[in-house]
Amino acid sequence: MTHIYYHILRYDDGVAPCVDRGTLTLAICKPAIRRSAKAGDWVLGISTKSRGHKLCYVAKVTQKIDRHGYYVRRSYRPRGDCIYRLNGGRFQLRNYRVHGEADKKRDVGACLDTRTQ
Repeated sequence: MTHIYYHILRYDDGVAPCVDRGTLTLAICKPAIRRSAKAGDWVLGISTKSRGHKLCYVAKVTQKIDRHGYYVRRSYRPRGDCIYRLNGGRFQLRNYRVHGEADKKRDVGACLDTRTQ
């Protein structure tokens, strides 16, 4: 059964979601969606109430990447949401611009790789 998820885009800073070269990833934030969504499901991004609850994007989940896979693959390292690195079996924050150490438990989990429609 296909599921449809949505989230309100409180910020549009290119990190959550991260869109680059036709691929949208949700590697940080939205842990409930990342935990539940599976390949074939859909994710909708909707603007805030003050911006009219407009549809910002529709993306189909193509794969779910475990937390280790996302943060160790070289191909994902340049992406804005790849803010952690695996070092000695522990996740370390690479970029403090977006999140801090307190966000790590919520952030580090499965990543959704999607194709924008």
